[in-house]
Amino acid sequence: MISPPSSLDQASSHVNHGSSGGFRVPDPQPRKGRLAALRTKSEAQASVHVIDGYLVQIPLKSANNVLKALERAIPEQNAVNLQHLRRFTKPEFLPDPVRRSIASSPWHRQDPSFRASATSTDDGASIGDQAAKEDHVELTLYLLICAASILPKERLVKILSSLPPFAGGTLDPTVHTIRIPLIPPTSEEQSKQWSQQYWPTVYKRNNPFGPHPSIVTRAEDEIRSSTGQWMALAARAGLEAATASIGEAIGAVVVDRNAPRGCSVVAVAGDARWKDENTQYDRPRQDSGNVMAHALMRAVGMVAQKRCALLPRRDQKPIDPAEVKNFAAEPLTPVERAVFFEDTLAAGGYLCLDLEIYITHEPCIMCSMALLHSRFGRVIFGKRMPRTGGLTAEIEESTSTMSSSLGLSDVRIERDSNMLDQSNQAQRCPVPGLGYGLFWRPELNWKLLGWQWLDDENSELKTDLEMKTFKSYLPLSVALAQAATLIVALPLLAASDSALSARSQFCANGPTTVVGTRFDHRTINGIPWCRPGTQTYLIIRTGWAAGNSWFLHDLIATAAEVIGFYMTRDGDRVISSGFGTTFESMEGLVMAVSNANNHQLTWGVLKSALAALDDFINQNGGFVSATFDIFDGQNQVGTGKID
Repeated sequence: MISPPSSLDQASSHVNHGSSGGFRVPDPQPRKGRLAALRTKSEAQASVHVIDGYLVQIPLKSANNVLKALERAIPEQNAVNLQHLRRFTKPEFLPDPVRRSIASSPWHRQDPSFRASATSTDDGASIGDQAAKEDHVELTLYLLICAASILPKERLVKILSSLPPFAGGTLDPTVHTIRIPLIPPTSEEQSKQWSQQYWPTVYKRNNPFGPHPSIVTRAEDEIRSSTGQWMALAARAGLEAATASIGEAIGAVVVDRNAPRGCSVVAVAGDARWKDENTQYDRPRQDSGNVMAHALMRAVGMVAQKRCALLPRRDQKPIDPAEVKNFAAEPLTPVERAVFFEDTLAAGGYLCLDLEIYITHEPCIMCSMALLHSRFGRVIFGKRMPRTGGLTAEIEESTSTMSSSLGLSDVRIERDSNMLDQSNQAQRCPVPGLGYGLFWRPELNWKLLGWQWLDDENSELKTDLEMKTFKSYLPLSVALAQAATLIVALPLLAASDSALSARSQFCANGPTTVVGTRFDHRTINGIPWCRPGTQTYLIIRTGWAAGNSWFLHDLIATAAEVIGFYMTRDGDRVISSGFGTTFESMEGLVMAVSNANNHQLTWGVLKSALAALDDFINQNGGFVSATFDIFDGQNQVGTGKID
């Protein structure tokens, strides 16, 4: 067991060291999902690189003679390497685009194999073969000669005209120009696609633009069984950081697969960009916080701290307190402390050489470069970050999961540390749809293998153990609200099974809105706002207006995911704690909901009420505080407050 570095004595004074009596956080339930290997930037660029090539139709019996004659006549034809493409193909195996482009060839009108498909008869002969025997017409092949950049088409026609079978024949050679892929395919799937779209292509199980497929396969087989466990632990680290209001819900786990005592966790770190910041929570944060306290940077710093602790005393250098503070390299949460003071790192190592890192979100460009400089061997991340991520080479549209449970609008799909806008994004991607792919770039001095972890649908719902663990040391309301970040957003369920009543008043969100709400005939103090298709509506009273509303949407989305969890587990039941149910966002905004008029709220009614509230915010803007009454048909069943 190692001792904590001297600079961390204070932080470790309340932690029991040693493997027998130290603080233990139960392992979270492993996530279920699959690994998707990242494509390199070179692969992404090459996947759309096609050139022009020359194609000619020749008699089958003359194929070898024509090929040898062309090699002598055009010695430079191999200047463009096309070894991944088949030289000859039968007419029936031509891709449809090529078949259409050469339909005017004089040969194909004579060649029955071109007219026939590759369907075989009972005796195994193709229809084309039988037709050729019956019509005594000579079969032909198509020869891919070379890239069109090698020589002009006129010169090629002249060369072919001097060769048998064209020399002295009845037909002149017809040279076609077709589109062909310049680079070899990097997968079996890509080879099949190109064979159907361009020209018959051969996959030779190599990858000139990235790691060899066998290396990726062996590594993936090695990490597949444990990745779900480490991704769940990373999510736990991010959850604790967000709960403590020191950072976003982003976590990282560093694993040494070749440790002397077997695969072990070296460091666990959550995001801490907001630690020690005196921030007003009634407005969005305008800066990026402490970028050196991103989860990945903290994990690297913790590994460095453990490396220093393993050095002989005479070799140790004093640790600059400013560095420790800037990197936030000391453990800050229970799960971080539980791992940090465990002896899980072998002595004599170099930086993070060949270690693995599992992180909930794609690292930013800065953190991606830190991966390279730290010499990690493998990286696995969960959510792609199209605007700021530095690892993926292909930019995809991100989708929001936090808002789908209520049918909410897409709000803050990605709020990253750089606060980029659309104009910044245009500058960030020099080629549309192309990212940085920093994990494997030949011009950099280090490469590592990379995967994205794709959760199975609803696998994140199985987090009861984590929620129970947090109840032991966190207030219940905060635990439920923050644990919701691990829950998949669920589809909207109807608030009530009862028949919808005809309304007697219009909702404020449009007289054309078809709803089943029936208002009580009385003077309404506030703005009525309905959830279409249900009997649920609100009477909303707001305070001062706010210029931004994303923090309100975050609060509602957090509450919606908690509600979705209970509806999945227990069904649409009465809220047992409805007398005082509280939700809190990571920005510190609190929403309290309680029963009213001797009625009890159900999860379904509350969910519909929050959907109506979200729609109200979308159309009327944000506010700094609000109260609202919740109605289910004629009855007021609850009341709520946001501040």
